[in-house]
Amino acid sequence: MIPLPATTLGLHQIAEAHKFGDLVDLARLRRMAANLYAAGGIPIGILDPDGTVLVGAGWQDICVKFHRVNPITCQRCRESESFIKANLDAKSPVGYKCLNGMWDIAVPIVVADVHMATLFVGQFFYDDEMPDVEFFRKQAAEFGFDEADYLDALKHTAVFSRKRVESMMCYYQDLVQTLAENGLARIQLMQARDSLEVEVEERTIDLQRARDELARRAESLERAGQAKSEFLSTMSHELRTPLNAVLSLSHVLGLQADGRLTPEELSYLGTIERNGRSMLTLINDMLDLAKIEAGKAELTIKEISVSGAVANSIEVVEPLSSDKGLTITTHVDPATPTVFTDPRRLHQILQNLLGNAVKFTQKGGVRVDIRPSESGGVMIEVSDTGIGIPPESLPHIFEEFHQVPSLHGATQTGTGLGLAIVEKSLHLLGGTISVRSEPGQGSVFSILLPLRPPEEPQTLSASPTSP
Repeated sequence: MIPLPATTLGLHQIAEAHKFGDLVDLARLRRMAANLYAAGGIPIGILDPDGTVLVGAGWQDICVKFHRVNPITCQRCRESESFIKANLDAKSPVGYKCLNGMWDIAVPIVVADVHMATLFVGQFFYDDEMPDVEFFRKQAAEFGFDEADYLDALKHTAVFSRKRVESMMCYYQDLVQTLAENGLARIQLMQARDSLEVEVEERTIDLQRARDELARRAESLERAGQAKSEFLSTMSHELRTPLNAVLSLSHVLGLQADGRLTPEELSYLGTIERNGRSMLTLINDMLDLAKIEAGKAELTIKEISVSGAVANSIEVVEPLSSDKGLTITTHVDPATPTVFTDPRRLHQILQNLLGNAVKFTQKGGVRVDIRPSESGGVMIEVSDTGIGIPPESLPHIFEEFHQVPSLHGATQTGTGLGLAIVEKSLHLLGGTISVRSEPGQGSVFSILLPLRPPEEPQTLSASPTSP
């Protein structure tokens, strides 16, 4: 089963699924904060919404060593943080003076409408609100702090003017805006990556579906082609057996008809025999084609002379060419090598081509040229001065049951299987065939025959239906 593709999340959903540390370079931020504190004495911290410290520089001793240690004073710190968190405004900083008497100022870092972290500046005193030393001395006594150390920490706590704090917060607001924009860009990049992954997944699924469909169609075509070949093979056998009986009986009747049949009856008998032999030729062609397509055609490879094979095939068609007053000439290059091939298949190929050349030529003649091929193997060209082939028929000339119209529009007689068998037989032998022709000028069929057939038998894709 093909899985459904994932969907691309929105920016808000992506932001909710990540932490602030996923969107920025925390190590660089920590270095920046440390350098800023070293240069200007400005304390800074960045905390995530759960209170985890992500960046911290210049934390005051009075806070770290005293207020955060005692449970009561620590609770006052947390109340400060809770107030700030509840009153955060994305447009302006929030300030709060805690119950320990010190100031914190915070700015939220918001990315895609999600509160990702908070930037804190503190703790510190304003210079117009100098700390009440007696208040802190009482706290030391109340909470058990060492008074000298506690007051020394108080002495070293940062003190800023309001103008300086205002300038600092302008800087930090710009920093927060930059961090938010960088975080948004990172989320947009994540969204684009997720979108691309979804698109790739969708394309992959579509491609897999197309492959599955092609595989199903190929399997269906293979089954249909196999069924067609088996049907043709079976039916050819079933038809050939009674047809041979009819031909045999008609021949016997012809031999014994002397004085017993009228000339008209003898003519009928001749018609039966001629049509029967035409039908037998068609059945034999169909059976041969079915064997080739079903992969059941057997080859018997021998070393032969191509010119000798051509001469044997010419002998078969010579009576027909003589009746029509046509000449068949052969031109052999002395450098033509012998080939290893199936003599019966080659004879069948040549007989088909020579028979067609004689059949479709009314005057002139047929020529066979045999020579070595530049690419290896032997080239055999069968040319004629016949009626030629119309341009629109050339792409279909080797299709099963295709017949070329004559110059007057009538279809020539024949099974339409001869050239299909020629091409498929040559494929089995590892050869190729091509044709060039002009109407009224004749045709040239060129065969390229390899010196040896391929080691593995060539396979053919059977068509379930003929064009």
